[in-house]
Amino acid sequence: MVIAPAIWYKIYNMVTEKTNKAKPAGTVLGGRYELKGVVGRGGFSIVYEATDLKSGEKVAVKECTVLSEKERFLREAKMLADYAGESAIVRVIGYFEDEETAYIVMEFLEGENLRECIEHSGRWTMEEAVQRMAPVMETLGHMHSNNVIHRDISPDNIMVLGDGSLKLLDFGAAKQYEDSTLSRLVVKASYSPPEQMDAKGVFGSWSDVYSICAAMYFCITGKNPEDAISRLMIDDLQKPSELGADILPAAEKTLMRGMALDSKERIHDIALLRKELEKVYPILSEEEKLEIKRKSSAEEQQPCPRLQRL
Repeated sequence: MVIAPAIWYKIYNMVTEKTNKAKPAGTVLGGRYELKGVVGRGGFSIVYEATDLKSGEKVAVKECTVLSEKERFLREAKMLADYAGESAIVRVIGYFEDEETAYIVMEFLEGENLRECIEHSGRWTMEEAVQRMAPVMETLGHMHSNNVIHRDISPDNIMVLGDGSLKLLDFGAAKQYEDSTLSRLVVKASYSPPEQMDAKGVFGSWSDVYSICAAMYFCITGKNPEDAISRLMIDDLQKPSELGADILPAAEKTLMRGMALDSKERIHDIALLRKELEKVYPILSEEEKLEIKRKSSAEEQQPCPRLQRL
């Protein structure tokens, strides 16, 4: 029997609608975490603000809402726990299963995502983008050294905290690789490289290089880059300088190389990307950062404080 696509869609909705219903405030999960309300939703999850009844700490609880994704969800939890020491990754407190689904308990982050930050506070200079993204690139380098790629980097999955630091979110698509193909396609318009849109595409560290460069492109232009599929037909990707971005030619050349459609022409290694960018914009020392924060105390209270040389 062949089931029409429309029927499959209805069946899918019947299954996911039940699991996508948010739990009411006051619900206690795992005998410990009291939900306060929904703070975010994704394709396969709901994120709640909650209180840890044992410690009194405010936490975020992420619920898997599609039962078929439970195994992948638990892999995300374990992977995040493995990188708990990384400053640019949200800290996982724990994870557990309850009522046939799974939950991840994380630190509660105060701030807004990178897209909201740029839309509300204006685009960055390339120097600021390099300063801000340096810890994220360092963390990605550590992941890549363990043959793990994120695969879902975008302004929506990077959190800007009140002190201006960044945290990389949503490791649901992260996966181990060894220069081989991965079965599940993960596509984020404007931020995914061509190989992530091809079932036979070969993934690797170079895939995350494309996405982090695309995210920086957004930060300095305020615009989403042309998506890879459109570029494969006609590559009209404008240089950031053509859009009025504050960027030096050498850094622009590196950024565009990081977004090359052909992975063989792209910068392959995140450490090399950072090294090339730091040749143009040396990373500030901690003392310099503290001095900037001291002089910019008025801006520091805003949701997207600036971080650049004064």
